[in-house]
Amino acid sequence: MASGKTKRLILLFLIFLSCERPDNQTVCDHLQKWDTQLTINPERIRDSLKMIDREVLSGADRAYFDLMKVIADDKSFVAFTSDSLITSVEDYYRRHEPNSYNHIRSLIYQGIVRYRMGVKDSTAMLPFQEAKKIYSHRGEEDPILGYFIHYYLGEVLIDNQQSPMAKKYLNKALSFAKLSGNKNYEFDAYVELYWCEMIQDHYSEAKSYLDTLQTFTNLSSDDRYTLYNAQSIYYDTQQDYQKALDFKKKQKDLIPYLNHEKEFFRLYYSISERYGDINRPDSAFYYAKLAIDNIQDTSNIFNYLLYENIADAAEKLHDYKTANDYRKTGMGLLEKNIERKTEMQVVALEKKYSLAEAENKALKMKEHNRYLISALVMLSLFIVLLYFYISKQKSLGKLKQKQLEAEMQQTMLQHQIAETKALYAMKQSQSQQQMLLIYSTFVKHFADQVHKTTSLAINIRGKNPQIADKLDLQLTENRKNINLLTTHLFSPEKLAELLKLNTIPTFLNHHECLILFMMAEKMENAQIAALLNTTNDSFKARKSQLKKKISLKAQDSSDLNTLLNLFNG
Repeated sequence: MASGKTKRLILLFLIFLSCERPDNQTVCDHLQKWDTQLTINPERIRDSLKMIDREVLSGADRAYFDLMKVIADDKSFVAFTSDSLITSVEDYYRRHEPNSYNHIRSLIYQGIVRYRMGVKDSTAMLPFQEAKKIYSHRGEEDPILGYFIHYYLGEVLIDNQQSPMAKKYLNKALSFAKLSGNKNYEFDAYVELYWCEMIQDHYSEAKSYLDTLQTFTNLSSDDRYTLYNAQSIYYDTQQDYQKALDFKKKQKDLIPYLNHEKEFFRLYYSISERYGDINRPDSAFYYAKLAIDNIQDTSNIFNYLLYENIADAAEKLHDYKTANDYRKTGMGLLEKNIERKTEMQVVALEKKYSLAEAENKALKMKEHNRYLISALVMLSLFIVLLYFYISKQKSLGKLKQKQLEAEMQQTMLQHQIAETKALYAMKQSQSQQQMLLIYSTFVKHFADQVHKTTSLAINIRGKNPQIADKLDLQLTENRKNINLLTTHLFSPEKLAELLKLNTIPTFLNHHECLILFMMAEKMENAQIAALLNTTNDSFKARKSQLKKKISLKAQDSSDLNTLLNLFNG
């Protein structure tokens, strides 16, 4: 610990020597002093930096000033909208002080800014890798720098579905955190290692990290909020829904004491789901409503899931009108967000191509959107008509029941029960057909967009390969988004519901459920292969393997025949 502090004092002394004299000496003295306080009180340092006129500073002092501003903004949880400032800082140190201590810091925060802006590709990875190279070459002894480099390398790799490789970097980050003696960094490293194992379904390893996290004392409200969330998710995977709910309640109790704003709609949504798991629809409805009231980003395409959740809770309370209203609202949001996302893609195309080509693409996209909107409107009208039909049927059933009670007593009561069951079965069948129509429309629309984007990339590759590469990257990002969406839409439970299976095929993952759903919809092999980003031959081989898997693991003979019949289409 002492040697680490000594090293940092030496580095700050070198920074002191780099400040230009004599006019900027006082400013440089302030910057050095504030640099030592950045981690302790970043908000106060941000306010102090505002008192300095940046324009009168020399080049070296301006780069140091800008670096501190970016670090203070990051530690104050300011939302970054551009990486231009930190990029200019890194460029200065690359040209004037290459491989220096501040050059490493500028590379680290260049990667952090891009990562916090939502960039998860090589653009975010490369600054960390370059910082790691310089750090190793210098034999740098500051463990804090080593921690940041390896921690964020691990995070970026996790976001790119490379958890095994990410674990190596996170363990290294943990070693640096322990070496620095900073318990906050050590806690964060253990948390990220826990999530790394959970993503891979390594629950026993994740539990060991969770047990270690519980040994930390004097945690801040924000850290306890993070710990309770991890505990809740773990017990949910173990199907101990009551414990999962208890930890979510503990998170809720911490809300008034948090230092940094959270997306509380996620917390309320999770609490609602947990109440649903333990068959408490009234509480599930209450927290589902809170989740909707706390939506921050109304353009998020997944917001409709919150409305699906509250509609499910309302149905369990037999409030079908409220359920129908929320489903209509959710579908309206999904429709608007799909249209908004399409419009954003059109704007991007207008920037990349000539105006004539962009207008042509826009017209085609709007035409497809009109078809989709028309289908959604018709579906909404059908749901409304279905609601009134069911309401009318229920009223007639009640009247008929009263008339027949005096005449046939117990016999007619049993008959009424049979009619009610038949009505429920009919409603369930109609609901499954609606869900199939919605899912089919969504999947086919996305597959069509994938095909058109792929064709567009191929057509312009000869003229402008750079734009074609960007389209390929956009296509990859879209596939990641659809992968997240299909994880919810095409679970084994949903597949069993849609195909009327007797048992839930838990041996299938959501990718296999998606394939079976598309096969049930009679989609061509080429369409499915395009959606899965594979070739026809590879998809045929995958179908063969899936058929063998079903033959070996399906326990119910009726379910086995239903699933195998999909392969005969």
